[in-house]
Amino acid sequence: MSGAPTLPTQPVDPIAYCGTPAIISVVVDNVGSNTPTYRWRKNGEELADGPTGSGSTISGAHGPELSIDNVGAADAGSYDVAIESTCGTIFSQTAQLTPNCCPADLSGNGIVDDADFALFMPTYDVFNCDPWNQCPADFNRDGVVDDADFAIFASGYAEMVCP
Repeated sequence: MSGAPTLPTQPVDPIAYCGTPAIISVVVDNVGSNTPTYRWRKNGEELADGPTGSGSTISGAHGPELSIDNVGAADAGSYDVAIESTCGTIFSQTAQLTPNCCPADLSGNGIVDDADFALFMPTYDVFNCDPWNQCPADFNRDGVVDDADFAIFASGYAEMVCP
């Protein structure tokens, strides 16, 4: 027997760089043999799978994991999910997606400068990036901070000003 669904794991704010994927997920409990339905929303508006019209693509709009591929500035917003079973509907807490379209700006001041280089260098050659040891300098999201990330940083450093 089951009651209304519960959410032991709420969505968390994803770390997302423009051009990379962002994933937001929940874990649902107390559904028994009922198959819940999911309706992900952005700023209160229901989402659908497919191209967004701003360069990104959504998948999983009706499942426990929402994926936004090729994230861009237009994808910024508050995301939540409504989960419905035969015993009721619940809404998750919101996860805030704030894409970083200038990843080399590690200090967040809108300029890529020596302060950002000072923040990047201690993270170089970190080989164990994971959800518990997040690495903001892992620009390509492959789990390590290496030469590929340095190339991305150097490109931003050459530009100096974020778009």
